[in-house]
Amino acid sequence: ILPKKSTSVPPASLRNVFQYKQKKALCREASKLVKEYMTIFLDASTTAAFMVEYLQKIKNLTIITNSLQTSNLLNNLDLKFICIGGDITRQICFTGPQTERFIRSFNADICFFSSTSLSPNGIISDNGQSESSATFAMLEQSRQRIYLCDETKINLPAKYNLTTINNIDKIYTTAKENSFTIKSDKIIFVPTD
Repeated sequence: ILPKKSTSVPPASLRNVFQYKQKKALCREASKLVKEYMTIFLDASTTAAFMVEYLQKIKNLTIITNSLQTSNLLNNLDLKFICIGGDITRQICFTGPQTERFIRSFNADICFFSSTSLSPNGIISDNGQSESSATFAMLEQSRQRIYLCDETKINLPAKYNLTTINNIDKIYTTAKENSFTIKSDKIIFVPTD
């Protein structure tokens, strides 16, 4: 019998087109938190890569990422960014002890991140252990932690616990309010039209 839901992570090239409209809507809304002279982390999620489009008009930003895809997008714009190196994964991001040490040398204003799953009890989890460790380091080094969660991430199985909603500042989601099991004033419901 085939499993109903896969726990394997599709390649980033495929995930770029999944929930495209929802990811753009989340990033458009969440980018309103970003002001001039901020330092921000963008994790290696394909969702966070959509932030680049909405950050390009904000002056004097410093953007730090461990995503090769996000770095390529930033390289085409007039934005200051730092690409964190390390061991490259199948998901085209950099991870490992060197990556985490480098992340911990910064203090960011905001970290924008996504993951595979948000459970009904508020646990945010992912399937990649090394990617999760790098994102966790970014969360530790940020004043604000912003979770980007389209409706497909609600209640999916995932292997590695990353954090809980108690440890983040805001959740931007395209899930419908009546289908969201968690009740919190941190949740911002984003329409996709």
